[in-house]
Amino acid sequence: MQSKRKKERPNTDDWLETIAQAVEMEPGAIRERLERYQILPSPTAGTPHRLLLRRIEFSGRRFGVESEGPFSFEWNNLEEGVWGVASDKNLRGKSSILEIVQWLLRGKKSSNFQEDVWTWIASATLGFELDGKLHEVELSLNDGLTGVLTRKEVGKSIELCKFASDEEFEAAMSEFFLEHLGLSRVQNWQSEQRSGGLGRVVTHGWPALAGALFIGTDYSSLLGNYGTNTGIPVRLLQMYLGLPWSSTMSSAQSALKMVESERETRRKRTAERELLKKNRIATLETELVSLSSKLERTESDEEVRRRADLKSTELAESRLHYLDLQQKLRRASGALDDAIAAHAEDRRELQEVMDGEAARSVFRAIEPTCCPRCDAPIRDDRRKTKDDEGSCYVCDAPVSGNEVDTDKRTEVERRLAVTKSLVSKSEQVKGDIEDELENAQEQYARIEADLRHIASSLSRFGARFRLEKEVAVLKARIEEASHEPEPIQDGPDDIPLLKATLDETEKRFKAAQVQVLEKISAGVLEFARKFGMTNLSKVELKGNLNLFLEKGGVRTSYSKVTEGEKLRLKVATVLAMIRVGETEGLGRHPGLLLLDSPGSEELAPEDMEELLSGIQLVSAEFRHLQLFVAARATPAIVNGIPSQKLRYARGDEALW
Repeated sequence: MQSKRKKERPNTDDWLETIAQAVEMEPGAIRERLERYQILPSPTAGTPHRLLLRRIEFSGRRFGVESEGPFSFEWNNLEEGVWGVASDKNLRGKSSILEIVQWLLRGKKSSNFQEDVWTWIASATLGFELDGKLHEVELSLNDGLTGVLTRKEVGKSIELCKFASDEEFEAAMSEFFLEHLGLSRVQNWQSEQRSGGLGRVVTHGWPALAGALFIGTDYSSLLGNYGTNTGIPVRLLQMYLGLPWSSTMSSAQSALKMVESERETRRKRTAERELLKKNRIATLETELVSLSSKLERTESDEEVRRRADLKSTELAESRLHYLDLQQKLRRASGALDDAIAAHAEDRRELQEVMDGEAARSVFRAIEPTCCPRCDAPIRDDRRKTKDDEGSCYVCDAPVSGNEVDTDKRTEVERRLAVTKSLVSKSEQVKGDIEDELENAQEQYARIEADLRHIASSLSRFGARFRLEKEVAVLKARIEEASHEPEPIQDGPDDIPLLKATLDETEKRFKAAQVQVLEKISAGVLEFARKFGMTNLSKVELKGNLNLFLEKGGVRTSYSKVTEGEKLRLKVATVLAMIRVGETEGLGRHPGLLLLDSPGSEELAPEDMEELLSGIQLVSAEFRHLQLFVAARATPAIVNGIPSQKLRYARGDEALW
């Protein structure tokens, strides 16, 4: 284990050092800031684990249909190879079998699982082998969902976890497979147009990652069952390729988009506030010009004007005083927060000193009786000699009896007293300002009440006074609207750091990705041709999951071919990934693939024959491949798959 860590550490240190040089920061500070965004170095490549279904069983009772009554389905002794589920007619339960398997593996039923079929099920069991160890998940749905996940060993079952709800079931299966398949949750940035462009980082777990094990009837994406616009298929490719730095790159991309979006949102909101502020000031100033003009034309009285002016001035001064106190309160709150933080840090440091003293005291009290390396006993004469010399009788190092660093502890306690006093003083200052602010607000209300009283007591000059009051209020509002509060200090700008991190990580990831994608591209070409795409002459898989093709001498892409060709390319891609895992020992695909209703799309009967015949042909070269096909009965599936590996509903029969 030590040699492995030493082998990985230079990669991580070199990665940090390169980023540090780009942004002119210390590697230690970079590590802390990246960890806040959950960006962790992943320099090691993933190796495939093997998943093999061994038993499928479910039972229940149909209702609301012609064939009401109990039903059961059991399929045991499953192993590697190609397995088939077929029927002469549709709606005979083919897809439901694969949907139930998918549900039991993912811990969450898919959106394609028919609701009525799901309500019929009373119990379900899936036995599977993971890296040679047999496991079993059992569900009961008689009174809500309950179940258990166990590992089977000789003569006993070891309970791994229980669950009593849909949420607990999903969480249990997700944690189990992420850990045992060596996978990690993937982060993806999701834009939200309705929130003004602000998005969020979405974390996808095992239910999304398991999409690489299933191929249904939606061929919009080359890998998985999410649309290409979600960005998840690319994350699946990176995860299942098992390349070093893939999860680091995914986290860095999501973090960068998040920080850039937050900064852009703040910029937009600031600009909007500034525009609103300018418009409000312009409106108030227009009203002020109009009122001032009307005031000049209104009959005056020197005494009333003098009293009104004094009150207006007093009102404005009171308002300015109130605004000034608000600024002081913000500064005092900041100072208090700083003092509290410093006091907390001193308390933590004092605790560390005390803990260190206690630890040293404990360790110095230890008296070994033998050498911790070779187990040779320590002789009493050596123990006595070394005790007299004041040295360790194991390593000969000098032994000091002083476990307490009095100076350090005194210094920490002194700082603790200082910061405690500072917190107390800061609290007192803040409280005094709050009291003064309350008094200022009351004073402002009293002055405003005095102005109203003057207006109500003078009938002859009431009109003019009202105008003067409105002018004063307008001026106060203009001054308030023009007031520039103290700017909020943003934290450090992490965008340069995140960009440098992403650039360096992408370089390392892409350097390892090129050769793997070339091998997968070659495998896709080989398999697709065996599946009937004989006019395909070139395949090039890109890291963004774009699949470029040369077909009949014409360059095209996955998105432009027919649905039947998309299906064959999807199957070929997954098989190519599994083969790279077997031959190169690289990747994370477990070798299980479920193919549902391949004949339901625009696939001619002869093309269907070529696909299934090709799957049978290429499956022989895999050591670790288990593939289930659910389709309408054709000669390729009925005659090509051995009867012991085929569940076949003839005529009007149902599979369960």
